[in-house]
Formats: sequence, structure tokens, C-alpha cells
Amino acid sequence: MILLAASCGKGVEKVVTLTFTTERPDVVTISTSTDLGEAERGTPEAAIIEREREALLNHSDDWAVRFANADPEFERITTQRSKKQLQRVERTGVVPLANLQRFFFDTPLTVSVIRGEGWNELTILAGTSNRATRQQKDHVNELLSNFSGHAVHYFEATRAMYDYLESNDSRAETMFYVLARALEPKEKEKEKRSEEAMPVLSDTEEKLVSAVGEAIAAMFDDDKGGSSNVDREFEATFNPFPGELRVVVPGEPLEVEGFDRTKETGVLNIKATGVLDAVAMLEGKWLSPDPLARLLASEESATRSSDFAAAMARQPRHAAGVVRSDEVRQALISTMKPADRYRVRWIVKAAPRRPSS
Repeated sequence: MILLAASCGKGVEKVVTLTFTTERPDVVTISTSTDLGEAERGTPEAAIIEREREALLNHSDDWAVRFANADPEFERITTQRSKKQLQRVERTGVVPLANLQRFFFDTPLTVSVIRGEGWNELTILAGTSNRATRQQKDHVNELLSNFSGHAVHYFEATRAMYDYLESNDSRAETMFYVLARALEPKEKEKEKRSEEAMPVLSDTEEKLVSAVGEAIAAMFDDDKGGSSNVDREFEATFNPFPGELRVVVPGEPLEVEGFDRTKETGVLNIKATGVLDAVAMLEGKWLSPDPLARLLASEESATRSSDFAAAMARQPRHAAGVVRSDEVRQALISTMKPADRYRVRWIVKAAPRRPSS
């Protein structure tokens, strides 16, 4: 499995799920979860986790306030602790459709459900996030500009490597393999060192691979304005959603707009796009194939470094000649910002049969 960063702590993760059924088309079951991760003491993430933990213990967290405002017919709270410390809280409530907007009262979201003949339709209009101050907006723009500079260095380093491979194609698999191995955590690297020897590169190849690896590492390095800093500030500035939002409808939806479909029938998703994912999603615009995009995909699918290298070596390679930092910054913002509208329509009862003529 390819791992791009050594074990980094996770902050607060929030998910809200809206579940609609055919049995009771007049209500929605709202389920929320708050997971408290771990972060190094003294970091901004650690402070956020502790503030959220205190709010959860006092039942003054955002989800508790929203449920109270929505006046659910039923509500259940489940807590999970580890070593006597609160780690996770889940809330579930059954809310009349007429009260759904009241649940999101403190967000810029406009949420509505209309009911037709045999169908219901949920529409979510994503307004502008109102959580950020002007200083925060200026700060996130600075972070994005800085990160875009790292991305440009990555594109340039990869282009140099691809230029070399134009006349040394037989070395592609070896170089991609060394790149993947170099980006693994040190403990994983030590495990593999005894299993298989690292291929030998020439001085030129070593410099090219190292340049790509260092450029990728810089995008992860929060001391250099890396991805975690950008994601945290961007979420507060541009994301109007209070957490990852999932919608569950009965059966296959009739129409879907904006939502990401999942592998499960009737389960749709709205999830914030991180800046590294945004870079990967832009594959083909400046790089093809994009090593970072493929490395992230390999991590999710537990692909081995050797399989990654073999697949990359087979692909035709292309890299843009000149990439500007402001161009990258604007592309990242466009990719990371949520859609303006999300809509899904589903069947709530069988349509009546027309009498035969």
C-alpha cells in the first residue's frame, strides 16, 4: 500500500445523514456524528478537538442546538469513549419535513422538499459560508497562493522527469517505483528494505525523482503551508455545509443533480474536496498521467508500489510547458468550492395504473 505521509493526526470529523423512506414520506430521519481525532498537543487541530469535546459534553455543540431547533418527534444520543475520554457522539432524530430547514437554521443552506404525485424532491441551495472573517478570507487566499507555488514546482519537476523519459522510456518503471517507495513512511520503508532492494538510479535519475518527491512532500508539509492548513481555512471560508452531508432515498433516484453517487443504491454524498484531492482531480490539465493523483488512488485501493510503477510506465506522458501560480490557484478554488445547487427526486409510491382502453 502506498502511503504519502506518516501518520498524521485527524481533527474533528462531522457527518449528517438525511434518510427518506416510502413508509413515512412526511418525515426525515436525521443522523449526525462527530468524531474527535487525535492531534499533536499545541497545534490548532488539538485546540479545535478540545473545544468540540467540551461542547459535546455540555450538549451545546452545533448538532445539539440544531436538533433542538428542529423539534424532532424522537431523538436518541449515543456516545463512545476511549480510556474514559469522549471520542464520538451520534444523534438520531425523526423530524417533520416542514421542520427540515429549521435544522439548518444557522447555516447559509436553503433546504426544501416538495411532494409531487408519487415522488418527493429534495433541493439544497448552497449559499456563501458566513463563518469566516475578512482576515480569515485574506489568510486563506495567502495559503492558496503559497500552496499553488508548491504545485507549480511539482508540475515543473514532473515535466523535467517526463522530458528525460522521452529518450529513456525503459527507465520509467524503475523511476516511478523509486518515487513511490521514497514517499512511504520511514517505518514502512524499513520493513521493505529487508524484503527487496531499492533499484539503483543514475545521478541524473536520482535528482529528477528526488525533485518530484520533494515537491509532493512540500504540499503535505504544514510548516510550509501544506494541505492541512489550506483545507482547514478553506473549509471555514468557502464551505457552507456544517460537515459531510449524505442523503439516503428509497431505491434508485429518478433525477440527481450536484450530488456524488456512491456504490450503494440511493445513497448520495456531498463531501468537501481537499486541496490535494483538487490537484488530483485536475489530472490531464497540466500533467498526464499525474503521479500524485495516481498515488492517492493507489493509497485508497491498497495498490503496491510495483503495481503503481508498472501502470505509470505504460501510460503516454504529457506535461504542460508553462504553468502559472495564479492559474493553479483559480483552478483549485473552482474545484474545491461546492456546487450552487443539489437536487434529488425519488419515488414515494407506485404510480397508479391507467385503465386499459
